[in-house]
Amino acid sequence: MKREILFRGYSEALNKWVEGDLVRSPSGQCRIYLPAFEGSSFNTWFPVHPDSVGQFTGLVDKNGVKIFEGDWIQVAPGYSSYIAFKDAMFISVYTHPEDGEEIPLTDIGNFIITGNTFKPQ
Repeated sequence: MKREILFRGYSEALNKWVEGDLVRSPSGQCRIYLPAFEGSSFNTWFPVHPDSVGQFTGLVDKNGVKIFEGDWIQVAPGYSSYIAFKDAMFISVYTHPEDGEEIPLTDIGNFIITGNTFKPQ
């Protein structure tokens, strides 16, 4: 099985999200690494906020937007859940009902991304 390994983090310097490979230093500093692209002869590193880093789940929402760990999705009108990584799998944690039900994330169907747990200042 082949899947895309991709991370996303919020770059405060650029004031936007960047996607690529994650590099975390022993001190906890995080950077997203982008390999050289066509027309470029060098690699690029972007420092990102450590709390904003999330891994790509391999799934997209109904609009084709990539779903990352830490995203909030709308599962039904008035019902939302966030995406987490637990016990070696991505799960959808419902905020309703009150028991905080956890469901393995296998198919998104008609869900849409509504936000992210990280809110940049």
